[in-house]
Amino acid sequence: MWSAQTILPAGERPGPLAALSSKFASYALGWGLRDYHGRKLVGHTGGVAGFVSRVMLVPEENLGVVILTNAEEGGAFDSILFHLLDSYFGVSSTDWIAAFRAARMSERKPLPRS
Repeated sequence: MWSAQTILPAGERPGPLAALSSKFASYALGWGLRDYHGRKLVGHTGGVAGFVSRVMLVPEENLGVVILTNAEEGGAFDSILFHLLDSYFGVSSTDWIAAFRAARMSERKPLPRS
């Protein structure tokens, strides 16, 4: 279930989310796969109106994280997830709340008029 079935684009992420750049990303049988700080992450998200959730497993660490929120978008649970992973892995943490907020604001910038 955790073997790549569909290869997804991976590589450098620009701007405030550059720390999330990955060497690989793929979709397995119902699970998203990617790397983070040299570890394989196995995850799945879900949601309905008013709620989003994420399950993230780090098999080589015997670690599982489940985040349940009453939010409408993924920035909240991703901020929590990557803060927890940084702490668990013992790496310096990014201010994920600020990073996801900045990324969201850059997506909302109006296009220049011609």
